[in-house]
Amino acid sequence: MKKINAAFVGGGLCSVIGLGQYSLLEEKQLCHCISFSGASIGSVIAICLAAGKSPKGIRSFLADNIQDFCIPILGNKKIEKKVNEYLGNILYQDLPMECIVSVTPLRRDVPCVITRENSGRLTAGEVAAFSSALPGLFLPRFAKLGGKYTFVVDGGFLYNPPLNENADKNLVFSFRRKNSSCKFWWNRRAIVQQSKADLLLNPLTRYGTLGERIDVFEAYEDGRKCALELWQDL
Repeated sequence: MKKINAAFVGGGLCSVIGLGQYSLLEEKQLCHCISFSGASIGSVIAICLAAGKSPKGIRSFLADNIQDFCIPILGNKKIEKKVNEYLGNILYQDLPMECIVSVTPLRRDVPCVITRENSGRLTAGEVAAFSSALPGLFLPRFAKLGGKYTFVVDGGFLYNPPLNENADKNLVFSFRRKNSSCKFWWNRRAIVQQSKADLLLNPLTRYGTLGERIDVFEAYEDGRKCALELWQDL
C-alpha cells in the first residue's frame, strides 16, 4: 500500500470539513496514512491525528473549544493550553506518527516547517499555537527554531498546507468558500499546491471562519457526505 500523507489546510472552522472527509476515507479503508501535515487550525487537526486521537474525538474537542480559540489576543494561548491538556502535555518530538507543521517566521534564516526532528523541547500545543497565530487576531509568537529566535505568525500565509516529500502521495483535505471574497486569494495558492499534491479534495461550503458549536458537527458531516463522491470522481 502506498505511503500517504494527509495534509490539512488552515481556514478556521472550514478545516473541520477536511477532517470529516478524512474520517470517511479512513473508515472505508480507502487510504492508509503514515504521516500528517497541516497549517493554522489544520495543524491542530494534524497534530491530534499524529498523536493517535480519532477524528470523532478531535471533532468534539474542537466543538468544545472553537469559541475560546477565537478570542482576540488570548485565543492563541488557549490553543496551546487546550491542545497540551488534550494530548497529555506531550512533546512534539514524541508524537507517535510523523507530523509536519508550517509556520511563517519573520526572519529568513530559520525553518518554515516544524518536524519531530527540529522541534527541540517544544510541546505539541506550542507548535499548534505557533502555526495558528493569525495576524490581526493574535499577537506573533516568539519561538526558537533552528537554534535561532524569531517571531512567527500563521503558517497558512507561507505554506498552506505543508507537504511530505517522502510520501508516495499527499492527500490535501481542503475547502472552497462559495461566494467568498477570499475565494480568489485561495485559488492562487491552490494552483501552487495542486502542482505538488496528488489529490486535492475541494468541496463548496457555506461556513465562515467562526461558528457556533453546532457548526462544527455540521461541517464534519458535510465533509463525510462529499468525500466518497469526490474520491470516485478522481
